[in-house]
Amino acid sequence: MGSHQPLSPRFARYQAELASNPAIWMVTEDTLGPAFITDEHMAEIACKIKVGDRVLVVEMSDQAERHAEVMFVGKIPELANGYWVGVEYDMPVGKNDGSVKGRRCFECAPGFGAPDDL
Repeated sequence: MGSHQPLSPRFARYQAELASNPAIWMVTEDTLGPAFITDEHMAEIACKIKVGDRVLVVEMSDQAERHAEVMFVGKIPELANGYWVGVEYDMPVGKNDGSVKGRRCFECAPGFGAPDDL
């Protein structure tokens, strides 16, 4: 195994300060508060996505790749601030039929639709 250079005293003090006070560097949703995600959150990206675009959705939990068509781009205040993209999957891996919390965003077969936040 390789040998490590000893930390300089200055760097060691800095590292100890960060370790003893995570509030200096740690950012959580609690510290940001709801104002961080505003009603116009991700507007610049949302304006580039068009209904009818073909997309590849990568599920964060299992890295599964799912092909879909964009059916909706817009705000869904019933869910959260910001912009949402509603997709119709090629396979029945969705969560809904294009409606979310009583709001119809688009039409598709049950189990093929899903909203995704940007």
